[in-house]
Amino acid sequence: MSKIIYILSLIIVPLNLTAHVTGTFKDSLSSIQSKIDIKAKIETNSASLLEPIFSNSRIFISDKSGFIACYDTLGNLLWKNDSFGNIISRPAEVDEYLVSGTSNGDIIELKSSSGTQVQSIGLDDSITTGITQTNYNGVNELAVQKSTNSKAAIVFGTASGKTYCYDVETLQEYWHNTDAHKKIRFNPVITDTKIIFSCMDGYIYCIESGNGLMTWRWKESAETGFYNTLILTDGKNIYAVSSDKILYCIDLLLGKLVWKSKANDILPSIAFSKEQKTIIAETADKKVVSYSTDKGKIVKEINLIDEFDSTSIPVIDLGNRLLYARKSIIFLANNNNPEESIFSFGEATVRSIRRIDGKRFIASSAKGTIIIFSVR
Repeated sequence: MSKIIYILSLIIVPLNLTAHVTGTFKDSLSSIQSKIDIKAKIETNSASLLEPIFSNSRIFISDKSGFIACYDTLGNLLWKNDSFGNIISRPAEVDEYLVSGTSNGDIIELKSSSGTQVQSIGLDDSITTGITQTNYNGVNELAVQKSTNSKAAIVFGTASGKTYCYDVETLQEYWHNTDAHKKIRFNPVITDTKIIFSCMDGYIYCIESGNGLMTWRWKESAETGFYNTLILTDGKNIYAVSSDKILYCIDLLLGKLVWKSKANDILPSIAFSKEQKTIIAETADKKVVSYSTDKGKIVKEINLIDEFDSTSIPVIDLGNRLLYARKSIIFLANNNNPEESIFSFGEATVRSIRRIDGKRFIASSAKGTIIIFSVR
């Protein structure tokens, strides 16, 4: 049985975290002031920084070595802590807690307002996905009564292929699933009463969010694999790119093929258009291609001057323009002006870009620089 450990003391560790501009980053800022507005900038000096989280007007960052920190939107450090374990994927803020998982098999909860560690629980398995937030909708009862009526829960996957659902307030288990038998890497995706995830065994799995029972698992053939696959869903179908770079559309309820793209050398990271009527994909042959969600037909192609990195970042649809990254540069593109460089991290590659709201975005680099910006 898992052991719950309650810790009420704040653990402060010396971290080299500052919010200032130096070197190449300063040069980049001066050259692109007419193209984007930098709202905040943070230098963590970390080469193993995970994708930052923006939640409730705060920036939460974590490093694979285990440190966790919180900043305000001006880049001021609010608190810092250490999880004393290796963090593989990004944490989540849930019900005023910051919840993270470690490769040592620990789930750790901090108060998101102060960084105080509240409780932790140990598993006999490495936690290999990020933490996904949900509201528990099943009928399973907890062994220890809760003090609130909150239904906030978390879902995550492990190195052995198990998927867990835990109550956030008490870190008690609602259920776990053992149908997959290899590592789960990407965050489980939750829609209505279904949880979908890909696994290193090559299958896509669909399980019930209320009890963890498997509804279906699917891959087209023995040769088809969804080993390291980002999954999108619109509530009707799910969309994923196979290891042989083909985009698939699969019926969410039945686990059956709806359509698949012709070979276009599609890279793993895909995204919805703003209205969710198309899937935007990056290809290995220097293109951004939009596929209709209903039949998988190509509705738009933009030719680029250079190829994407093999580990691409999903394109963000701004309506009349597309925002994306390649190597160390952030670009804008549209039909009339195919590609425009709007920001460079210098020698550091772009690690992530995510939309914060209608006007702002957060991006990070391989050398630990984080910026919040808006596009003019």
